[in-house]
Amino acid sequence: MNKTLTNQIVKHILTNLGILDSRPVSLISDEFLTDLQIEYENIEDKQTIANVWATEALANNIKIQLAATKFEMDNDEFAVIIEIENCPTYGCYFENENDINSLIAFSLKGNAWIPADIYTQATFLAGMEQLKDLTASFSLCKNPQLIYDKIIGFVNFRDEI
Repeated sequence: MNKTLTNQIVKHILTNLGILDSRPVSLISDEFLTDLQIEYENIEDKQTIANVWATEALANNIKIQLAATKFEMDNDEFAVIIEIENCPTYGCYFENENDINSLIAFSLKGNAWIPADIYTQATFLAGMEQLKDLTASFSLCKNPQLIYDKIIGFVNFRDEI
């Protein structure tokens, strides 16, 4: 697998979502902040809390949900989940400091995650390019618990590999 290409794809997706730079609408803006949090150990082995943002939209009668979290390690690390109704759920993980650790994975059912090959990553990127035109219609996720469970599963999967 081409880790440099994966890193560039993840950077591009997170940039389009307003996570890595400022955009008029950002997935990690206050309007999408939930009351859900993830507890983790930071680099000093201290328990730390990460906020979770979640948003949703309806496009052509298809529900789209996104969730993100930011881990404050040496540099910021981000995990993002994208769930489109009747499609696989995708997860992206980005580590600012160490570019080779970016990850794209997908889940067909529940929280069973599979690392995405380059073809699947390219398909996901193409879909995300279309999604960036919908940002104005996103709102705070009404029931973020389901996508929250998926982001927890994805982060656990990433930590295991």
